[in-house]
Amino acid sequence: MSPVDTLKVTPARQAGRILAAWNAGDEPLLQMELQNSQGLRCPSGQGLDEERLELLWAVSGKILRARLPLQENRRDPAVRRCLDLLAHLAHTPHN
Repeated sequence: MSPVDTLKVTPARQAGRILAAWNAGDEPLLQMELQNSQGLRCPSGQGLDEERLELLWAVSGKILRARLPLQENRRDPAVRRCLDLLAHLAHTPHN
């Protein structure tokens, strides 16, 4: 993701990108979006955005630590909870 793209991406949009990759079953894209999430920064400095970003980092980090999440962990309750949190984040306002 280029620096310009990073400025346009909010935690809500990035959560949506991760879910889209998950739903498509695209492991390389999923890994890329999870990695991109770890490098995302919040330019606005607003408290709520920072909290959403911290949640995104934690959730994407958990999925990254899961070995081959699409193949081996689809039924893992911890990964399912992460997906639920991503869905919640994806439905928050983009500001």
